[in-house]
Amino acid sequence: MYTIQILDDADMDRTFKLPSTTFIGGKEKALTLREILRRLENTYCRHIGVEFMFINSLEQCNWIRQRMETPGVMEMDSAQKRLTLARLTRATGFEAFLARKWSSEKRFGLEGCEIL
Repeated sequence: MYTIQILDDADMDRTFKLPSTTFIGGKEKALTLREILRRLENTYCRHIGVEFMFINSLEQCNWIRQRMETPGVMEMDSAQKRLTLARLTRATGFEAFLARKWSSEKRFGLEGCEIL
């Protein structure tokens, strides 16, 4: 049978043990509810989202989850951001070249990736 638990502001500073199925804590095994929510929002409520729960392989799901949930993994310094922009610009230029050269062929492009 299920029970409903209501959490209030006092619970936000309570420490909760993290399950082994999450990587949100990094090396930490327990976090406050406030920190858990902050890390989950930073991981799943920002610019990049990942849909992986349809994958039947637990190993593959954990691989994706680890790369998304580990703290700091999505942070880039200025050099990494410039390199990513340069690669996207080069790929977009190459895509435009292919569109001119083979205009009637079906291609899959990077449309929308430059927003990242």
